Amino acid sequence: MMNKDQIMPSPKISIITINYNEPLLERTCASVVGQTFKDYEWIVIDGHSTNPDTLSTLDKYKNHAAYFVSEPDGGRYDAMNKGIARATGDWLIFLNAGDCFYDADVLQKMAEHLNTDEHAVVYGGILAEHKKKPKKTFVDPKTLDDLYFINKSIPHPASFIRRDMFEKYGKYRDEFKIVSDWAKFAQMFWAGERFKHVGEPVAKYNTDGISVTASRDDLYMEHAAVWKESQPWVFDSKTLNSRKRFYRFLRGLFFFGKLHRHFREKYYLYKYLVKYTKMYRERFAKDKLLFVGYAFHKQTKSCDFMVDILRRDFDVEVMYCDDAMMTRAFDVASLGLEKYKYVVFWQNLPKKSLWKLHHKRMYWFPMRDGLIPRNDRRWRRWAKKFKIINFCKDLYDKQSALGIRSLYVRYFPDPREFIPGDPNKVFFWQRLANIDIGNVAKVLPPDGNLSVHLHKALDPNQPFVPPDADAEKKFSITYSEWFPNKSDMTDLIKRAGIYVAPRWMEGIGMSFLEAMAMGKAIIAQDAPTMNEYIENGINGYLVDFGNPEPVDLSDIEWVQKNAHESAQIGYKRWLNDQKKIIKFIKGIK
Repeated sequence: MMNKDQIMPSPKISIITINYNEPLLERTCASVVGQTFKDYEWIVIDGHSTNPDTLSTLDKYKNHAAYFVSEPDGGRYDAMNKGIARATGDWLIFLNAGDCFYDADVLQKMAEHLNTDEHAVVYGGILAEHKKKPKKTFVDPKTLDDLYFINKSIPHPASFIRRDMFEKYGKYRDEFKIVSDWAKFAQMFWAGERFKHVGEPVAKYNTDGISVTASRDDLYMEHAAVWKESQPWVFDSKTLNSRKRFYRFLRGLFFFGKLHRHFREKYYLYKYLVKYTKMYRERFAKDKLLFVGYAFHKQTKSCDFMVDILRRDFDVEVMYCDDAMMTRAFDVASLGLEKYKYVVFWQNLPKKSLWKLHHKRMYWFPMRDGLIPRNDRRWRRWAKKFKIINFCKDLYDKQSALGIRSLYVRYFPDPREFIPGDPNKVFFWQRLANIDIGNVAKVLPPDGNLSVHLHKALDPNQPFVPPDADAEKKFSITYSEWFPNKSDMTDLIKRAGIYVAPRWMEGIGMSFLEAMAMGKAIIAQDAPTMNEYIENGINGYLVDFGNPEPVDLSDIEWVQKNAHESAQIGYKRWLNDQKKIIKFIKGIK
């Protein structure tokens, strides 16, 4: 607890500026370097500008930037994501070319409001300068609610975003060309993150940006894509029309004053929603797909990546089932399979009710560690009911030998910056009882100077196996339990140079693949799917936890580099494999 005489350290701020041939770049640069507050880093991402005046300005100011690059990119959100990847500050603000800070003291004034971990976003006001009109508009929304973010946003150049929010919720979605910044704010707010309003003007912006000059139809089509994912109630046309009529009636009762303005605003909101949801349906009608997952996956979010991929091409509805539903009381009729063109089962299948499932287009993602047929006859019978998509080559080879047509793909997460960590630190996540700290201690070099962090977040019905006193002392073991935010665990993994894969066999192995993408040296059981990604002694270490022997970590730095390079190559293939999955489900050859 700090006393009143102690001064809170200033938060580090990352200012990210993206630019492409912007004629007003000079005022942006001058407002950054002229700030009285100096604990910031300035990251400039230029999209390979060709305008001579722009190039002159970049040359004049680029030495003031902590990071500067000029290269072609995939658009403004791709450029902003490049800036996020390079940022090291506690808070990020996007002051894009053409915009500028309100005055030289903005960062100094805002810094005192940023010493908080209770808020995801701290924002102030912005002065909108209209190029063709002398009029200026001050935008400073003070009250936010879920309905506010349906079609409005807070001013992006006046908002400071905690950097770990981009780890928790991902970077900006570059499939959107206009509204990805609004979508990120809405995603965070709808997820329950706290926003703090500060009564300070922060920035000025010119109104020639793409979000202002884009057509209203294009703007709302992108809004509607986000509504479809996060606020599906917006597509309930019956409810929307009744609310529109209700607020039109109330607006007519009050001819002036605050109530008239309030009801008029609500009426126009629902009027726009009715119009643009109808237009979205007509433009982007998608086939309905039911995704059936296991309740534990909802908690771990381990199937979210596949749901996101499917949502690009299908109207996806997700259902999570618990143990009772999957083993004893699975009510097939409640699924209403006739409503869907496609049905996808993720890992688990209803054991007792499998024979009741009848649908022309059912797909199954089996996992090597989950429910799989025990004999060839059952494989063939299930293959008549489901088309199979494998993440495990061992399963794919088995199906191929039986003449079953299926698809094989390999998942890789987006490789992050190479973060090898301390080669003397080990991260071990105990999930099952058959790989515990006792097994792990036996595969670590006995003469090494290693410390171990033990993450206790076990799978359902799995007992924790504590270390003995000798192991606890030898490896200076520290502990953690389930984190509500994945970023907290990621921070621990980043510090370690060695990651121990937690399972005897894996369906996909997302946790060790995410560690590999950082450049960690993986120690894993020599079994699928780990041994399908790891070459022993090349980009990781394969062991037998049933008969453990110490691994040789003398070349660990070389192994870490190979691990990161493997992830980079694998991710490029995975981007193509995503298209193969969609084509396989749609029956496109």
